[in-house]
Amino acid sequence: QLKSILGIQVDVKGHVVTMSQQGYVEVLLDKFNMVDCNPVSTPEVIGQVLKPSKLNPSQYLVTCTRPDIANAVRNLSKHLSCYDESHWKQAKRVLRYLKGTKSLCLKIDCTNQVGAFQVEAYCDAAFANSEDRRSIIKELLWYIELLEELGYPQGSIAVHCDNQSAIAIAKNPGHHERTKHISTKYHFVRDQVDKGRIQLRYCPTKLMIADILTKAIPRVQFEILRSKMGLADGPTN
Repeated sequence: QLKSILGIQVDVKGHVVTMSQQGYVEVLLDKFNMVDCNPVSTPEVIGQVLKPSKLNPSQYLVTCTRPDIANAVRNLSKHLSCYDESHWKQAKRVLRYLKGTKSLCLKIDCTNQVGAFQVEAYCDAAFANSEDRRSIIKELLWYIELLEELGYPQGSIAVHCDNQSAIAIAKNPGHHERTKHISTKYHFVRDQVDKGRIQLRYCPTKLMIADILTKAIPRVQFEILRSKMGLADGPTN
C-alpha cells in the first residue's frame, strides 16, 4: 500500500485518503533558518499589498496538499526577479504559518460517494477583475469532460456564488438594460445555465471557499474555510 510519494505522506483508510507534507515543511524551515520561529495563525496580513520575487519555496506545497497558502504564495510569485525587504517579511510570515500548521493534512473522504465523484465549484464574485480567473467556468467544464471520459458522469454541476445579482442575471435569459454593456463573452455562463450544464447556487460570503484562495481574510473565517477545503490536523511526527 502506498505510504509516500514525491515527498507526500499518504494514508488510506477505507474510503478516506489523507495526504500531508510535514517533512517537506520542516525542510523548508531549516533551509531558511526558521525552525525556531514564532508561529502565526494566518499566512497573510489583511490589507497588505506587495509591490510589483526567488521567494517562492512553497508552491509545491500549494499544488499538492496546502491550498490554504495559495493566495500568499501567488502574491509572492509576482516578484520573482524584483523583491525587497517587504517581500522577504511576507515570505517569513508564510513560513511562520507553516511552522504552526505543519501537521495539517488534506483529507479526501469518499465514504458517502462510493462509486460516484461529483464536482462542485465556488466562484469569487469579483472573479472578472482578474484576467487569469475569467475562464473559471470553461476550465470547470474541461475537468468535467475529463472526469466523464474516465467514467465519472457529472450531470449538472453546482457552482456556488456569493453575489445574488450575478446569479439573477445568469438565470434570466431576458434583456437587462443595466447590463447590456457587459461583453458577450461573459454571457457564456448564462448559456451554460440555460443548457442545464451548471446550476448557480447562492453561498453566504462567510462560507465562500474561493475567498481563502483570492484574498487575506480574518483568522476565524480563514480557519472555517480552511476546514471546508478538507484541511484538518493530523498526527505529528
